Amino acid sequence: MFKGLFLSSVLVLSLAACNKNRESAADISSNGDGLYESNYGSSSKYSAYVEAVKSTGSKVYFDFDSSKLNGEDKILLNELAIYMNDHPGKRFMVEGHCDIRGEQSYNIALGYNRASTVVEYLKDRGVDGSRLVAISRGKEEPEFLGSTPEVHAKNRRARIVILSPEEN
Repeated sequence: MFKGLFLSSVLVLSLAACNKNRESAADISSNGDGLYESNYGSSSKYSAYVEAVKSTGSKVYFDFDSSKLNGEDKILLNELAIYMNDHPGKRFMVEGHCDIRGEQSYNIALGYNRASTVVEYLKDRGVDGSRLVAISRGKEEPEFLGSTPEVHAKNRRARIVILSPEEN
């Protein structure tokens, strides 16, 4: 009897956790007239993150020796996918970057894995893969100079830039 009660409790808690995760992934919603609300509370056609991509490129960050996306960056990429799907004439480049540690050949591969992770995530959200280019910059183009843990963390990134000219 206790075994059955225990298994039932585990099942209920598991389903509740799954439902909670779905709700947190849906932090971006349309309000019905083409405006999107981000989890940051701003209301505009596109979020500040997407606006940054449109002007200077924008970034997602990675842990040391990793090409795995974190939850916050997934939310930002969800917003970017909405923009990309609304602008099918635009092409984008995703540059993978590493910090200054490690061998050059390893960092080139890691940078490419980071860029490819972003590209695959965007493709999974409906963005046509022929519009996305993944490249690696390895450790050759650090955004910040220095060797502190904070500087290393800021240099472990993928940068997304628009390749095609602005549409009217």
